Amino acid sequence: MKEKIDIDPKEFAYAVIGNYQVDSEDDEVVSKKKLSLYLTAYYLADKFNQLEQDQFNLSKSNDLKKMLGMIGTNKY
Repeated sequence: MKEKIDIDPKEFAYAVIGNYQVDSEDDEVVSKKKLSLYLTAYYLADKFNQLEQDQFNLSKSNDLKKMLGMIGTNKY
């Protein structure tokens, strides 16, 4: 069984904006672009963690094991 992956949304978002170069001299434009990117990266990591948790829970579910057993024996 694979190990569950968990991404720290805050660390991920900081890493993303830390490696992003904005092509503008205007502080407000730079701030808006970096804030938008930070929020996008944060919520993307959070959504990934939720999907990973759902997948991890499903793989441990008895219903899934029962269903896979039925598929393997063609006893629908």
